[in-house]
Amino acid sequence: MKKTIFCLIIISVFSIYVYWTGLTQRRIEPDTFGILQTKTNGLIEKPLLFGEKNWNWQYLLPTNASLKLFSIEPHVQSHTVSGELPSGKLYASIYDTNYSFDYQFTFNIAVTISPEAVVQLYKNNQVTDNESLKTYLDCAGKTIAQLAANYLLEKAESTQDFRIESLRKDELLRNIKLYKDFPSVEIFSIAVESSKIPDYSLYEKMKNNYSPVNINQNSTLKDEEND
Repeated sequence: MKKTIFCLIIISVFSIYVYWTGLTQRRIEPDTFGILQTKTNGLIEKPLLFGEKNWNWQYLLPTNASLKLFSIEPHVQSHTVSGELPSGKLYASIYDTNYSFDYQFTFNIAVTISPEAVVQLYKNNQVTDNESLKTYLDCAGKTIAQLAANYLLEKAESTQDFRIESLRKDELLRNIKLYKDFPSVEIFSIAVESSKIPDYSLYEKMKNNYSPVNINQNSTLKDEEND
């Protein structure tokens, strides 16, 4: 009888140890998901989610399994896009030496990506951990900012007296297409923190009345006369 009880205790302790060792969900932190890489089975392509029951026998073999944790929260970032309209300095020098045809936009952007998409990025060696995922999402954010700036400039050029304040919140989202470079990234939100838009009507007037070639030639002639 004592041997039976002792054997039952040993079996129970061993069962608890096996269950606890293979219980992957206890390793997943809140607001994260995990990707499991094993030596015996390679990459487990199903992402491991917080609060979801997961038991993996691969943990029973020492050093066989490694778990990478990734944030599931939207990645928030800020990007500034600046530049100058073509030949803007030349036209500004004729109009007013204190004027410029430059532009600048600062965007607050939040992006998300599904756990399944991160598994594919990990599989393709495009990300290796949560920091490299942030870098990947930062690159997506820079692309979003550039696309948004392009749209705002096109809008300002085609719409007289265009104001950023009149832009509807969902308008930018509808006109930014990331499918080519970052097909798995979703734009959670985008807002214009600050903006500077050049006077397109004045720019077009200067562009129609003056040729950059003529301006440069006139400047060269003046320099030669002064010499």
